[in-house]
Formats: sequence, C-alpha cells, structure tokens
Amino acid sequence: MRTLKRSFLATAAVAALCLCVTSARAATVNLVIDQTASSLTMGGKIDASSIGGAKFANLPFVPQAAGSNTTSYTGTIDIDDLGATLQLLTSSNVVAAINGNWAPLNIPSNYGLAIPGIALTSQFTNMSFDWGIPVQASTLFPVTPVLTPPMPVLAGSFNLSGQGAAFTGASTYSLASGLGNGAGNVSGAPIISFGATGADIGTWDGTTLTLPVHSTVTTVIQASPLVLQYITMTGQIVAHVVPEPSSVIMAGLGVVGLIATGYRARRRKA
Repeated sequence: MRTLKRSFLATAAVAALCLCVTSARAATVNLVIDQTASSLTMGGKIDASSIGGAKFANLPFVPQAAGSNTTSYTGTIDIDDLGATLQLLTSSNVVAAINGNWAPLNIPSNYGLAIPGIALTSQFTNMSFDWGIPVQASTLFPVTPVLTPPMPVLAGSFNLSGQGAAFTGASTYSLASGLGNGAGNVSGAPIISFGATGADIGTWDGTTLTLPVHSTVTTVIQASPLVLQYITMTGQIVAHVVPEPSSVIMAGLGVVGLIATGYRARRRKA
C-alpha cells in the first residue's frame, strides 16, 4: 500500500510539474489573432484645397459599395509581458482579409473607398502592418518603424496612447480621380496611431489581448501643390495565446500517468 501511495504521489508531482510548465510564460508572448472578433473600418478625407480652393478642402471618403470600408484581420501579434508593463513588438504580422474587387484596379482588395465629388476611387491591396511607429512620427512616408515604449499595466488594462502601426510587405495603395492618379507600395507608411481621436485602453488577462483602435493618420499624397490625406481606422484587434504543442503533450502525459497508476492499483487489489 505504501509503495502504491509513493507511486501515486510521484506521478501526481510529475503531472503538477507539467501543468506548471504549461501555464508558465516567458516575457515574450506569441498570440494568434481571432478573425471573428477582429475588424477595422477605414474612412477619412482628402484636403485638396491647394488645387481647387475651399470646394476641395475636406472631401470625405465613402464606401465604394456596402461593406467595402470594413474588413476582418488574421495573423499574429508578439508582445513583451513583464507583468507591470506590456510592450508591442515589431515581429507582429497583422493581415487584412480581402473583401471584394475594388476600383480603380478592380482586383481583390482589402478596402475600397470613393469620393464621388471628384470622381475618386481608391483601394488598399495586400495590406498588412506591424507595430512600432510612434504617434509623433512624420506625416511624410515612408517612415522607418521603431520600437515603441512599454506601457504600464494596471488591473489588466493599459493605455495605448503614443503607440502605432505601419504598413509592411507588399501593401499597396491606388487612386484615380479628376485631380490626378497615384499608386505604389506604402510599406513603412503609418496606418494606425492609437489614441489619436480618443482614449484607446487595451486589456490583457494573460491569455487574451484586446486592442481598441480609434485612429487618424495624416499622409502627404502630393507635395506640390500640397494634397493631404487623412485616413481613419476604427474597430478592434483581438488575439489569444495558443498553447505550445510540447507543453500540451507534457501535461497530457502527466494525466495519463495518473490514470495508469490508478488502473494498476485496481488490478492489484482485485
């Protein structure tokens, strides 16, 4: 009986150790974006008053079609979790889903916007972004991403003010209008400035990260005469920790050991 008890306790200790390994987290945490809970709506305006006066001062974007200004997101987010602080890392990869074929190129795109008053259509294609561009960054792009500072965490919440994101990879932007056309790769350009139009308070409970987005970013689409573009992004990005396969296996082996021990004990007793 003592041998059985010692065997049971040893197996239980192994199982407990395995479970501890599962719950333990290094400072760097890798998360997977929850597409069902993550979407951003794009809007904004163009100021072309330098070309056409007050008539072209603040021309608002509208969707090319219902839903063409909103899309969901997939990808990964990396954070540095030190308990008292949380830092968004530049190794993240946030990817926009295709939501239709939009003008002016009429190819699969992430967003399709329009300004009917100047016969403008614009689209974003192959859009992805990474963290690491501060709100204070220049309005001229491209801008080289830099690591933004850690954010204090209080009761699972943190203020995203001063944090930002920039386009990565093959992200492209195209427009055609009565005032002119433009297209090109926008990798490095700012796309999100957290807290730009109100407080963005994120949450982190150790397994789920929520990043609310209320952002306005200004970019120059023509230097002379000056034409400014104000891009707004609203919505949220939600991501979850995915347990490492090795940790899950270790925890499972511990449980299997307990079951096997109990089974052998019943056989000997019989």
